[in-house]
Amino acid sequence: MVYTISVYKDKQSKIIIIPDAIDEIGLRREANRPIYINELSSNSIIGTAVLESIKGCLATPTIESNKAEKVFSIASGIKSWKTFSKDRFLVSIKFYPEKGYVFLPQKRDIKDQCHLVSSKYIH
Repeated sequence: MVYTISVYKDKQSKIIIIPDAIDEIGLRREANRPIYINELSSNSIIGTAVLESIKGCLATPTIESNKAEKVFSIASGIKSWKTFSKDRFLVSIKFYPEKGYVFLPQKRDIKDQCHLVSSKYIH
């Protein structure tokens, strides 16, 4: 199984970390367990929050689809995904128990679509 979290950073360096869970039909859904880092923080603080979020995925890897919510909206108060993601840098972090972590930074293009910039495995 793959465990995934999304790390969003806005222009004020505020970070929202949202873990994913898998619903009963196998779709990835946001789990309503966001972690907030509201000020410029050390790598240690961010790393601890990322690990905490991944541990949450490991503890509760599934979610009922009728309980899935737009966590980005709950966490930020912004209703539209396009508006929320427009001015935020996104890094998806996947944890493969047998391989380690993969970091997937993403960038918006001129058409407002997210694209993978690069990827890196860390064992």
